[in-house]
Amino acid sequence: SHEFEVIKKPSSDTDSSDSVTNANKTTAEKDTSSDNLSDNKDKESDNSGNIADRTRAKLSQQDEDDRVVDLNRMRISETAALLMQELVEWCLVGGKDADYTNPTTFNDAWNHADENERNAWRDAIKKEINDMTKREVWRKTKKNLIPNNRRLIGSKWVFKKKGNGVYRARLCGLGYVQVPGLDYTKNFSPVVLEVTFRIVLILMLKYKWVGEIVDVKTAFLYVELEEEIYLKIPAGLDIVTGEEFKDEECLVLQKAMYGLVQAARQFYKKLVRITVNEMGFKKCDADGCLLMRVEKLGTVILCIYVDDMLVVGNKSAVDDFKRELKKYFNTKEEGTLDEYVGCKVIRKDGELHMHQPDIMYKLDKEFGNDVKEIRKYRTPAAPGFAVQRPTTDDKLIPAEMQRRFRMAVGLLLFLVKFSRPDISNSVRELAKVNDGATDENFKQMLRAVKFSLDTRLKALRFKLKPDKKNDEVWDVCGYCDSDYAGDKETRLSVSGFCVFVMGCLVSWKSRGQKNVTLSSTEAEYVAISELCAELLFIRMILMFLGKKIDYPIIVRCDNVGAIFLAHNTKTSHRTKHIDTRYHFVREYVEDNVLKIVFVKSAENQADPFTKNVGEESFAKNANVYQE
Repeated sequence: SHEFEVIKKPSSDTDSSDSVTNANKTTAEKDTSSDNLSDNKDKESDNSGNIADRTRAKLSQQDEDDRVVDLNRMRISETAALLMQELVEWCLVGGKDADYTNPTTFNDAWNHADENERNAWRDAIKKEINDMTKREVWRKTKKNLIPNNRRLIGSKWVFKKKGNGVYRARLCGLGYVQVPGLDYTKNFSPVVLEVTFRIVLILMLKYKWVGEIVDVKTAFLYVELEEEIYLKIPAGLDIVTGEEFKDEECLVLQKAMYGLVQAARQFYKKLVRITVNEMGFKKCDADGCLLMRVEKLGTVILCIYVDDMLVVGNKSAVDDFKRELKKYFNTKEEGTLDEYVGCKVIRKDGELHMHQPDIMYKLDKEFGNDVKEIRKYRTPAAPGFAVQRPTTDDKLIPAEMQRRFRMAVGLLLFLVKFSRPDISNSVRELAKVNDGATDENFKQMLRAVKFSLDTRLKALRFKLKPDKKNDEVWDVCGYCDSDYAGDKETRLSVSGFCVFVMGCLVSWKSRGQKNVTLSSTEAEYVAISELCAELLFIRMILMFLGKKIDYPIIVRCDNVGAIFLAHNTKTSHRTKHIDTRYHFVREYVEDNVLKIVFVKSAENQADPFTKNVGEESFAKNANVYQE
């Protein structure tokens, strides 16, 4: 698929200087034979300068035929080089088998044509059946004993060769045939919110705590079911166990299994019950997947994401928790926090950098050929760009192109969710036509993909303010903005906000407002209320973690009328219709919890979250939280 120019992690100052110099020389040679874009400026870098001076040189377009990762206009610092190596390592480990064809049925795996593959899949199948037998997941029964209002559900083998070379065989129940009210009642299972996750990262950075990943093996097989579920005899069960099953026999589940609708919920309930009742943890009311325990050995913070847990705290306290957890579950220690929920986390020189190389790889694999001829852009969308929904006279793209359009938007949204707030508004605009896009919309999507791939080395940076590293009072502030009647068809305004904790970006949003507003003041007032709701949530998280907050929390807005509304209860014929739910801000302003202050539009960090801005404004705001 792709070849990469690997920049090795420097082992010393001398090595790092050589690696950066060699990278510049290689690029300069390629530039000579290509478009010669900005080469003269590149050659003016002083070889006798330090690493930072040498890495400011801009690199022009790489030779696409060699499929070299584009480093154009990127500042190659030690951090960027490390990000590059992380991307290369992921592609070499996780991406090398991306085109590997996994078996789809039991017979395909058990009787694989390749002997080594066949033995590996058979070992994986036996392990899965042995685990289910050990946990007493099922027992045999007769089909004629099944109640009249119940029915058998089937099962399916799911096989996957993972990027690290592990062969995984999973026997899953066909949850989509379960009947609500009979086979299950409730199915919601929470996961840790991304805002909470980022706040925990700041804690880890501030107190120099360790962060480790703990995975519960065959997690769903530990939990009991509240309903009786009847299962058809799985394919290959007789071959693996050597047991003979009659046609009139079936299985009744005593424990959950993968694929059942309620399996994740039942595991979450059991995990929380054990950690709270048996291990002395406290659960956060604001985020049910955040738990904390304070003991003599130190503090342990637990973030739950299905069967994966992020454990943060003092080294001795974390080790004690892992030993204690083994009494209840068979766990696998994944090591230090390098990857979590699809994000790569790099810890270096008192900073954290988070990016998503797997999403970039998928974007490149799916759309690399589509965007390779497109010129480079410095913004994900043109200034002032807004997607127009197609009319009845517009011709929609074919179904296959629409599928690819939705795929791209989905991947971009996942980038926005964790590590790329800079493309929030452009992706929000694209998402408006997920149900029917035109050729023009498809081209706009390709521009956003092109920009994301060109800037694949950009990472969300967590760097504490110099004056906050040893400060026990936590600084929280937010910026909000709105684009009045930004949607030209519905006349709905767009709200945008971003929140910084200890100088690190932890939350952001670009979203259309639900109701039409009658003035820019009203639109800004609605944006203030949405930001304040997020700030109050973050306040509850920090209070649960036992952190003191610097009150009042500063909210920066660039509309004087909206600020006046937040501080005064006076109404007029232009504001008397505003819904009561937006006025809750006034209570917190009066209690000195929040303080709304004015900020110039040019200095409003939330501006790019409401509209597509020009290159200068885009770069100025993105550089605050990106590296």
